[in-house]
Amino acid sequence: MKYKNINPVILIPAYKPDKKLIGVVKELIEHDEKILIINDGSGKEFEDIFKQVEDLGCTVLVHEENKGKGRALKTGFEYCIKHNLSAVTADADGQHLPKDILNIEKILDENPDKLILGVRHFDKTTPLRSLFGNTVTRKIFKFLNNGDEIVDTQTGLRGFSVEMLKKIIDIEGERYEFEMNILLELKNRHIEVIQEPISVVYINDNESSHYDTLRDSYRVYKRIIKYILSSTSSAILDYLSFCLFTFIGIPTITATYIARLISSLFNYTLNRKFVFKNDGHVGKTMFKYYVLVFIVAGLSGILTKGANLYLGINVYYAKIIVDMCLYIVSYNGQKYFVFK
Repeated sequence: MKYKNINPVILIPAYKPDKKLIGVVKELIEHDEKILIINDGSGKEFEDIFKQVEDLGCTVLVHEENKGKGRALKTGFEYCIKHNLSAVTADADGQHLPKDILNIEKILDENPDKLILGVRHFDKTTPLRSLFGNTVTRKIFKFLNNGDEIVDTQTGLRGFSVEMLKKIIDIEGERYEFEMNILLELKNRHIEVIQEPISVVYINDNESSHYDTLRDSYRVYKRIIKYILSSTSSAILDYLSFCLFTFIGIPTITATYIARLISSLFNYTLNRKFVFKNDGHVGKTMFKYYVLVFIVAGLSGILTKGANLYLGINVYYAKIIVDMCLYIVSYNGQKYFVFK
């Protein structure tokens, strides 16, 4: 296939692959595809498989020890940038069909300025672990990204132009979390997405996956978990302060601002150091942070008082409800404005 806008390679990170990798490679080679495989510390017992795909014409780069999927992808991305190649990433377990890989490559050529995602649409035939993991991640992603939805946040079939690779190669993550972190950075880096449906293929209920449900899920959700813990602890401090000040007779809106000042200093420090790991100028980020705090606190006070006066909701319950609704506003404000 001739391309106008991209010089593509199929990039496959592989850890302890079986012969399904050889089958996928053979079919792609028939279409004159260039293939780059990263042997991510699979060990000597898998050398024969990598030798076979190398003999078929693939370029194989080797990690002497397992470093994780994110690092394997970055190794491939570095190679692509050096050789001015676009990349279509695919998994090594045979769950991405060659026809879908080729289609993502075609769409990338037509849209080199966009990230192309090959997305699966899940149904009752999907293994429970995969269905649960994708559903939870999709909902969390949608909640934290202002309603924007990625149908399949865990897809490994993605198309990147070489310019796109330069934009995302510095994103944090060495293992499975790297792919999620790319999606979490889309807005921040002004990257548009095309979601292209692909076939849903699970072999032996996805038993070949090296995804450790607990350990790797923590890595994937790490920033989100940290933000939730930071926000929860700050919200508790804010709520207790608000209750104290209103109890001693301070007006609702005034109490809201005083309580928010106390909790916001605590929240700013946690988010800057541990959640977003921002090393920008403290004065600038704090100024922007308090602009956001002022706006959100104003909305909180007005809506809390309104819910109490016009809906008859107890002011303490109203405070909880209102701040839960403003949670997403605060998160996105910090992500895209304060700690950008």
